[in-house]
Amino acid sequence: MDINRRIAVDGSLSNLKKHLHLYGYEIDDLNADNLGDVSAVITNGDDHDLMEKREIATPIINGQGHSAEEIKNMIENGVSGLI
Repeated sequence: MDINRRIAVDGSLSNLKKHLHLYGYEIDDLNADNLGDVSAVITNGDDHDLMEKREIATPIINGQGHSAEEIKNMIENGVSGLI
């Protein structure tokens, strides 16, 4: 499956950003302007305003407590650890 390798990651998840980049993902900082341009949004679980933007089709994954490998698998398998 050919997926968009561009994802948005919350700034507080710098360790996940680094490891997901090593897995080949292009990392954008998470902001309201890029939600529709990425294949997944990785939050720290504290962004309640983002939960209100459920009209976007982009999966929103709570990265808190997950390894980069778990996040990678969620993205690639279409499974969401939704907030």
